Amino acid sequence: MRKIFVLIAILMLPLMVTKAQNNPAQPAPIIAMADGQLYKVSAVDGSATLLADAKSDESITPLRVGSISPDNKYLVYVKQGPFTADSSYKSDLYRVTIADGTTKLITPKGGIFDVPVQPDEQLSLDMPTWSSDGQRIYYFRSIYGTKPNAPRKPILFAYYDVAIGKHDLVTRIDPQDSILNMDSVKDGITTQWQVPSGAYSPFMTLFGPDNQIVNQSQVNVPYEHTLRGDDEAYFVQLKDLGQIDFKVGAMSGVQDTMDDGYYPAAESLNNSEKSMHVVSVQSDTNIFDIYGADYHKLITSIANNTSFVYGLSPDGQQMAYLLFGDDLQAPIRILDMKGKVRELKFKAEQILWGAMDFVPFYAPG
Repeated sequence: MRKIFVLIAILMLPLMVTKAQNNPAQPAPIIAMADGQLYKVSAVDGSATLLADAKSDESITPLRVGSISPDNKYLVYVKQGPFTADSSYKSDLYRVTIADGTTKLITPKGGIFDVPVQPDEQLSLDMPTWSSDGQRIYYFRSIYGTKPNAPRKPILFAYYDVAIGKHDLVTRIDPQDSILNMDSVKDGITTQWQVPSGAYSPFMTLFGPDNQIVNQSQVNVPYEHTLRGDDEAYFVQLKDLGQIDFKVGAMSGVQDTMDDGYYPAAESLNNSEKSMHVVSVQSDTNIFDIYGADYHKLITSIANNTSFVYGLSPDGQQMAYLLFGDDLQAPIRILDMKGKVRELKFKAEQILWGAMDFVPFYAPG
């Protein structure tokens, strides 16, 4: 009898393999913002599923590169409002499981985060960013007074520990400083903030997992993102056309010049060696050059004078993008490695796809 069952199983194996081949895995959905709502959009047919909505007196803050977790499974976002004479202004942090839409409220609480906001104050959570290992979600927490000349309170730079579900403080930042950006790197988290002065020379700071400052540098007119290098992450200053002038090690603080022809480029975090690379060349017209794995493969160039928004698929083999004209929304288009473009029926204001990071990319002339 056992031999009969084994024989049946062997005979059915080709049928099971064929069935699996007829149902290939669906590509990861594109995350899109449209009319103040968050959706996941099928990269196959453009069908959309609502992930988060906002009432007329609320708003979902803009998406960021760091809004997608490194494993591409989760999305983090902030919902703001309302603020009226009868109610306190709210700012809530949410984590969404992209596959099924399960949403968890992770608004800061406990300890210093429980200090009540006064009736004439409003609270804002900004720039939620996943750590490179997916174990933390960093953010800035600011409190603003609504009365003229009201004193500002320190900005709290903090994080949510995903494993234990608790919030912890990294440091306090002078409220007079302007927060510019935050990026996750393998050695910790980097921040950019500008002190109130005439020169645009932001402080670029690397914080380690122990919440201590590893190194702090100042860079004149830096690129907005921290670049991943072979040995360490670094900050860069650009030349007029977008080429990298020099780099400063985020950990070491050592400054080095770069050879001509290197530009900052976006690539897939999880498939960097085979990923598309998106390079911005700054001129009278904003030009985005889309390359394959290296400069030998220029897929296409996209010029736009208004706005261009893009996201790379988790495997880096496709790019979803919005090319705006006069409208606030644009249809999602998808570019593949062969340069073919297809257009989905869904229109959006912002999109993300897979987790990305930024690297120096050689793109001569």
